[in-house]
Amino acid sequence: MPLRLGFIFDTTLSAARLIYSGVFERYRNFPYVMAHTGGALAMVLERLDNGYRLFPDCRKYISKLPSEYAKSLYYDTTSFGAAALQFGITTFGADRILFGTDDPFIDSDSSHVERLQLPPDQAAKILGGNAKRLLGF
Repeated sequence: MPLRLGFIFDTTLSAARLIYSGVFERYRNFPYVMAHTGGALAMVLERLDNGYRLFPDCRKYISKLPSEYAKSLYYDTTSFGAAALQFGITTFGADRILFGTDDPFIDSDSSHVERLQLPPDQAAKILGGNAKRLLGF
């Protein structure tokens, strides 16, 4: 079976285009949730910020660094790896991460989050607290 990593590229490209096109500038209160912990977005944020600083076209529709928009989004936990999920938590903050599965690719239980051995307050937010707050429960 061929390795399919298109979701990483697709998710990352979609996030970058949404940011640079000004969608999050125009719809500041829209609670957008990025799949797959944002793909590789956390890893390319500095590059996107440099584009904003260096190229006028990258500032055409937005008024702040791309990383600032990225840190206002939400991300699910389906990152396909503990290191990637931990990097997402470190980059975006535990308050921006929502529990999710990609069953059957990632088990339908919470073991991929629990393996990180997060502080109890962070685990509680990720495993349900953030979703309750976001959805108004």
